[in-house]
Amino acid sequence: MPSTLVRFCLLTAVLSGVLAFNSCSSCGNIVLTNVVTQHNNNSRNGAYLIENALNPTNVQSSFGLLYSRDVEGAVYAQPLFIHGVPTPSGAKNLFFIATETNMVYAFDADDLSASASPIFSRRLQPTGPSSVCQETPSGVVGITGTPVIDPNANVMYVVARNATTRQHYLHKLDITNNFNDLVTPVAMGGTDPSGVMFQGECERQRPGLLLNGGIVYAGFGTFSCDQCPDGPPGSVYHGWILGYNASNLTPAAIFCTSCASSGAEGGIWQTGGGLASDGGNIYFETGNGTPPLGDSFVKLQITPSWPGLSLAGSYTPVNAATLTAGDTDLGSGGPALIAGGFMVGGGKQGRYYVINTTNMALAQDPAPPGGFDGFQAFTNTYHNVLNPPTQPACGPAPGASGCAAKPGTTCYVDPKLYGNGEICGPNIHSTPVFWEFANGSFGYIYQMAEKDYVKAFQYNNTTQHVQEAFALKGPEIPPDGMPGGFSSLSAAFSTNGILWTSFPLGDAQWAPPVPGRLAAFDALSLNELWHDDGGYLFAKSVPPTIAEGKVYRATGSGTVLVYGLLPPVGQMKIVERPQHPPVLPGPEAIEAVFKRSGAEHGLLGTSQSEAKAIEGGGWYRDYKSTLPLHGYTVVSVHPNPGAMVVSCSHPLPPGSQTQVESSVYWSQQDGAHIVTGEIRQLWLKQGGPRGPLGYPVSDEGPSRDGSGRLSQFEHGEITWHFDTGALITRKP
Repeated sequence: MPSTLVRFCLLTAVLSGVLAFNSCSSCGNIVLTNVVTQHNNNSRNGAYLIENALNPTNVQSSFGLLYSRDVEGAVYAQPLFIHGVPTPSGAKNLFFIATETNMVYAFDADDLSASASPIFSRRLQPTGPSSVCQETPSGVVGITGTPVIDPNANVMYVVARNATTRQHYLHKLDITNNFNDLVTPVAMGGTDPSGVMFQGECERQRPGLLLNGGIVYAGFGTFSCDQCPDGPPGSVYHGWILGYNASNLTPAAIFCTSCASSGAEGGIWQTGGGLASDGGNIYFETGNGTPPLGDSFVKLQITPSWPGLSLAGSYTPVNAATLTAGDTDLGSGGPALIAGGFMVGGGKQGRYYVINTTNMALAQDPAPPGGFDGFQAFTNTYHNVLNPPTQPACGPAPGASGCAAKPGTTCYVDPKLYGNGEICGPNIHSTPVFWEFANGSFGYIYQMAEKDYVKAFQYNNTTQHVQEAFALKGPEIPPDGMPGGFSSLSAAFSTNGILWTSFPLGDAQWAPPVPGRLAAFDALSLNELWHDDGGYLFAKSVPPTIAEGKVYRATGSGTVLVYGLLPPVGQMKIVERPQHPPVLPGPEAIEAVFKRSGAEHGLLGTSQSEAKAIEGGGWYRDYKSTLPLHGYTVVSVHPNPGAMVVSCSHPLPPGSQTQVESSVYWSQQDGAHIVTGEIRQLWLKQGGPRGPLGYPVSDEGPSRDGSGRLSQFEHGEITWHFDTGALITRKP
């Protein structure tokens, strides 16, 4: 959380409209508008508090897509931003993208042209397929954790996984000149004091990197769904933190969460959330594992002598053994440090825990007899009504699934069972956002868990208590399934707060990848101001980045979208307006939709024909795919009867995948859109584009209640649910 000096400097900068602390002699010449690390700062509160251009009024009226930039590979790392980088072609405001194919890019944030090339780009390590489970649809793992930038030295630190050696390499890159290595990249590893050696092939570097006190820290957890398929027989993963001196990348610290107890697991993944720090300590959450640190909040003290980190405290929920057994790990979420010396976070059970960082004790909501500690912040809204016989209680499911609550069904899950398995509850898969200055007497903690609405909880600045009942609830809810939303906040210190949230439009846990939405909410009411879908795939684990009037949205489609205030017609020179490409002709537009939706790794799969013309001027192309479906919120198809409720530790059995037939139809008026599954079958029976419904005007997406699927056409719409099938719900 900001110090008193930083708070003063922030307020001074906002009131004066400057970009740096240099209006305050005691603040130094530090650019405030930079976004150099995951979730904005080492507190991981996700708050960008010097946004002077965007406010709720103009976002609602004149905000939209400025341009897009194509990149190679999926993006799991948050975009970063640096103001005034000295490049060979002059000082530029740059945003940075890192991808799973080990590519890093620097783009000119102020170049609004449609097809601008990157200022710099480079592949850091060899790329290629891996043995990762289907939660990573492409199968390619490279740069997952968000890099960190030292803006004073113009240096980026990034961890890239070599697809050939299956090891992780830490790079120190010059962001002013072609991402040149300033130090020879280091193969990461080491042996902890108990004698256990780091096995890179068993680990994935997911959490955002931490730069603190001249040391770069990286957290690690399981590489592939709690397994180590590339290691020698008997290999296990652990939770690790490795630290390296920022100056020369020599080892500075090592800590293993489960090595000293001769155990395993205790992974540090936090769905990409960064390691948090107050300067002298590091905080994180672990996932799975046995005592003392399995499914726990952990505090490590930074020490000057090797191994550089020592355990300074931890807090373990009372039902940690149940959480581990159900793969309902606490470590799916990450903690945010909030005012008063506290941190707040949660995991797959959907409960918030408020921890005193001084002694790592629970600050509020102790467990009642026979109950749970913390408080139930979120609810499995789709499975929250018991009304037999139409809405009976969900039955149990084997292993880590816990509950037979397939996404899209309506059976009831008792909140007391949320900890029994990852399918049961409203999993938290992100780090909360904290706006300390929302009000003179309280701040707000924001989050969108899966299966629940975006919510805000009050933190009382006087009593230092987080109110258990939500104070605000927005209108948006992600469809039934994983992983919920990822948010950031922009504000002019204490005014004009906007919560920006990226979330999926379907169950995004398994392949195929699903489209996503970026939405903006008034941070004082959570009323929706604006949203954009665009058909681009949801980027797992990536909150939007806000900087100097622009919002940067990563996607899973090999594209980064950049939004901002649209220039009024006639008030800017034509060359300065966003340049949009002309409307593509039918076959090219169809191919663009195919690539945007994930190509052969996406919903469509492989083409069954070339694009074909339709009498009257339209075009279409047919596709077929075989998908690991187990629920009803990805596509309008009933899954293979052999598809059970799945989890990381219980993937779909062989032969239980589902064949899906799809098409992309194009018309001059409405462009190219995906029609698929049982909705496609009914539409074709009605005559397809020459029938009463006409051409599609949207891709198939979530139904309005979030538990089914919907396709809109020129003259009507078709809705699909698991129990009713496809129905024409708005007739021509």
